[in-house]
Amino acid sequence: MADFSESSTSPRRTARAQKQARALELRIAGWRFDDIAEELGYSHRSGPSRLVKDALDLLAARTSESATEMRTLETERLTGVIRVANEIMADPEASIANKIRAAELVVRASESLRKLWGLDAPAALDLTSGGAALPSVPELIAALRAAESIEPDVDTDNG
Repeated sequence: MADFSESSTSPRRTARAQKQARALELRIAGWRFDDIAEELGYSHRSGPSRLVKDALDLLAARTSESATEMRTLETERLTGVIRVANEIMADPEASIANKIRAAELVVRASESLRKLWGLDAPAALDLTSGGAALPSVPELIAALRAAESIEPDVDTDNG
């Protein structure tokens, strides 16, 4: 638990941050936690293990925050494009060609937004060879049962 009375730049926190960075660096280099513990002066591997876990958690949180910020910025950009395109489509002075281009732009920007936010269902993948249909669940069960009843071809003659 964090001690909020302690400065974020206190000598203790600074030393822990340095050890955390070094532990992560060594782990990335392939060191075992026992060896990292010895290198950093810990009596047990749990100390550096906790340092590395905390460093990775912090990195994941920062990455998540960056992704959220990027998603927000991209959403703002795309909604701005849609807003301008809608204005063009509503403008009685705009040519038919410009209105068509604006409509196409709205469709593309909308597709980008749906992908960005994961709103579209994933495309079905054909995992079979040659596009053949996948067997039904009852067919798979029957095939597995049939395979279980086949005796293995084992040569027991050591002759």
